[in-house]
Amino acid sequence: MRRCLYLLIPVCVLHAHAQNLVTNPSFEKRDGKEILGWHWTGGLSKATCELDEAVSRSGRTSICIKNPTARKAHVFGTLVQSVRVQPNKRYTVSCYVRTPQGAAAWI
Repeated sequence: MRRCLYLLIPVCVLHAHAQNLVTNPSFEKRDGKEILGWHWTGGLSKATCELDEAVSRSGRTSICIKNPTARKAHVFGTLVQSVRVQPNKRYTVSCYVRTPQGAAAWI
């Protein structure tokens, strides 16, 4: 059975102003299968990252990350985005994650 980890609407907000600093936070802007503003790599794993329009929180899409690789060191995928921040300011990073019952999610 393949388990799917859904990443729903990641948000990086400036604490004082509640301004979202993430580009394409709901993953709805894309060019084909490429999610604009985000970079995916499966690393040493067989992990995949796909858009899912059947599951969402407040937009139309989410990200479904599947990793059938046996659990051991360095077998994970990464979905990243660089965000500009200023020194000595407080930021909050948050996201919504849905996993199958009992599954782990590493953020």
